[in-house]
Amino acid sequence: MSVGNAPILLVTVAITLIIGVVVIANLVPAIPELAPGDANDTVTNIVETTYASMGLLVVSLIVLAAVAILLVVRMLS
Repeated sequence: MSVGNAPILLVTVAITLIIGVVVIANLVPAIPELAPGDANDTVTNIVETTYASMGLLVVSLIVLAAVAILLVVRMLS
């Protein structure tokens, strides 16, 4: 990854995260209500895990920004 591509990569990842959150937020209400049981528990676990992973994806954006900063510092030294 070159320093010139770092801002483009960060913006691309940020936009992809935003689109993913919107898609998931619109998809979850479309899931039909299930009777209590294993299937309902599975859907609930998938939704909770997906929302938790969206929070962790922001960390990857921060890591990419840190890598870009380190590349700039390396080039300047």
